[in-house]
Parts: sequence; structure tokens; C-alpha cells
Amino acid sequence: MNRTMFNSRRHSQQGAVLLVSLILLLAMTLIGVAAIDTSTLQSQMSRNSLEAITRYQIALNEIQGQYYDMFSWEKREDIIKSNVDAAANPAGGITYAGPTIGVADADMITHNGSDPYDLAGNLVFTGESTGAVHGYSINQHRILSYEVNIIATLNGTSSDSNQTQGVSHTAPIGQN
Repeated sequence: MNRTMFNSRRHSQQGAVLLVSLILLLAMTLIGVAAIDTSTLQSQMSRNSLEAITRYQIALNEIQGQYYDMFSWEKREDIIKSNVDAAANPAGGITYAGPTIGVADADMITHNGSDPYDLAGNLVFTGESTGAVHGYSINQHRILSYEVNIIATLNGTSSDSNQTQGVSHTAPIGQN
């Protein structure tokens, strides 16, 4: 009789161990799935952050290229003589209405046809002022102010980086 009671307890305990093992296995599976989801999300966030930094650097690089291109008087005269309204330019992001030259992706100085980015930009003449210019004679020179706006967009997305930089050049009065 003792033997029968002992055997019946053993069988009921074996079922409890199986049930607890299955619950622990299910809990560990859920923790593993949650860890995979978290790492996937972090990977996507890292990729998006890298793309944002890349777009920013591409736009800044093009601004620098346009800045050096504006050292030529011809380029600045073209901007000043332009009669395109800045607010109507499709690249947008312009804060001033004035003479503007729109720059398409193919005309960008740092353009690389093999990269997955589209560039658009505007070169805006924002005005001139006179006065004392460091290193120049008073009232014999003027300051010509420009704005360079470049938008770098990743192809197939709406994510972009819109960067603007002001540029000033000193010119003798009567010369652009």
C-alpha cells in the first residue's frame, strides 16, 4: 500500500516538472524575441542617424564648393542680374526674396552621379551695404551679401537636409 501511494506521487510530480519546464521555455523564448526586436530597432535607428549625418555633410560640402565658385566676379554678377524670385524656386528654404540662381543636381560642383542623393540649391543675392570694411578704405568699398542654400535628399525618400550659409564679398564701389 505504501508503494502504491509513493508511485502515484511520483507520477504527479513528473507532470509538474514538465509544466514548469514548458513555462520557463516559453518565457525564455519571449525574452529572446524581445531582444531580437530591440536590436533590429536599434540597427534601424543607427542607419537613419548615419544617413542624416551623410545628407548634412553632402549639403555642407556643396555649400563650400559654391562658396569657392563665387570668388569669380562673373558668378556673382550672374546672381545679381538674375530676375528669378527666390520664393518661387522649387528648392525652397530661401529666407529672402531677391535675385536668385537655382542650381540643379547635375550642375552641382561636388556632384557625384553614382551616389543615391539628389541635390538642389539656390544662390541668392540678399543685398549690399557700405561702411568700414576691415582692411579697406572707409566708403570706398561695399559688402555684397549672398545666401547659399543646398538641399540634399536621399533618393526614393522624403528625408532631406536643408542647409543655408551666408556669404559676403567685399568689392570696390561701382564693381559687382
